[in-house]
Amino acid sequence: KLLYSVSDIKYQNILISVNFISAFLFISVLILPFSKILINFVGIGIYISGIIQIFKFKYKDLNLNFEKDIYSSLILITLVGYFLLSFAPITHGDALAYHIDVAKNILKEGSLPNTIYNFHHLLVGAGEVIIAIGFIFEAEQFNNLVQFSGVLSIYGIFKKKIKIKNNFLLLIALTSPI
Repeated sequence: KLLYSVSDIKYQNILISVNFISAFLFISVLILPFSKILINFVGIGIYISGIIQIFKFKYKDLNLNFEKDIYSSLILITLVGYFLLSFAPITHGDALAYHIDVAKNILKEGSLPNTIYNFHHLLVGAGEVIIAIGFIFEAEQFNNLVQFSGVLSIYGIFKKKIKIKNNFLLLIALTSPI
């Protein structure tokens, strides 16, 4: 009920699901010896549910409610740009330094790296499990699409809770660096 009062729930579904999945899989990577198999099953489940959602998708059910002003047009361009940018390969130094290395180790060994010789391995979190799920299908963009769902979450909160006339505040929130 809290989510319905804050945002339109269709903008929050992906983000909430991914957070529960990443928390569950991160705990399994920490304590279970068969976590590699579990990650593969969850990845296959996400893949199958994505295919089902594509077949269930109806364009007329997509209600974005864009007004015809300059800010709404800029918001639409920004959202489409972020979506297209999420298909780009991973190039930021943070991911290249250790996120990808840890995700590949999770897929290879089924556990987090336990070496003390690489300082970056001490900085891992639940996000590496999501990157590992993407690597199952050789889709390094999966994590980028999850990050895009966070932008959609912000959009949903602004459209439901913060009813503004000219969308300028939403445009500032969407384009501010995070």
